[in-house]
Amino acid sequence: MKIAIVGLGGSYSDYIAARIRSEKFDEVWGINCVGGIIHVDKTIMMDPVSRFLDTEDAGSQTEIARHFLKTNTKPIITCEMDDRVKHLQPYPLEEVIKELNICYFNNTVPYAIAYAIWSGAKELCLYGLDYTYKNVSMAEAGRACTEFWCAIATTRGVKIEVARRPEAVGFDIVASLAAGVEVIDSTRGVWIGQ
Repeated sequence: MKIAIVGLGGSYSDYIAARIRSEKFDEVWGINCVGGIIHVDKTIMMDPVSRFLDTEDAGSQTEIARHFLKTNTKPIITCEMDDRVKHLQPYPLEEVIKELNICYFNNTVPYAIAYAIWSGAKELCLYGLDYTYKNVSMAEAGRACTEFWCAIATTRGVKIEVARRPEAVGFDIVASLAAGVEVIDSTRGVWIGQ
């Protein structure tokens, strides 16, 4: 199964470019509220939905998240059930940890990658999972955990495709190639190597 995991970082536009090139995915999974912008088959949202419904903590994403949570008709895998939102499903944390024998998560993206491995994904294409943002130093903290889960995926035979941008996960082309990660210049659809 080939899964695109799409977040709202700058390399999100590489997903759009891939679709324009007619690239196909068996499923598209959105991180948090990206499903309010593009079609997704599934959403991974490890913040409680109450964060979006009851607070302004999501900043500029609050309104799009609220709209998405009210209108979504696809599964949302999350950490906490809330009767105000349809289609919520609990993240199978115990099952994922037991199957993969690892418990290291510090943001939504690693949960999504682990869930994909657990679900039997054979290929993951990562877009918009950027960890360098202007004026947001805490976003960088999740990068190591995400890259750790990419390494776990590759050791289990999952092919990983990442955007070739300095802010995106796996931006170190040499290290990525040495680790067996296929790197695509998603802006042009050019294969760099494996």
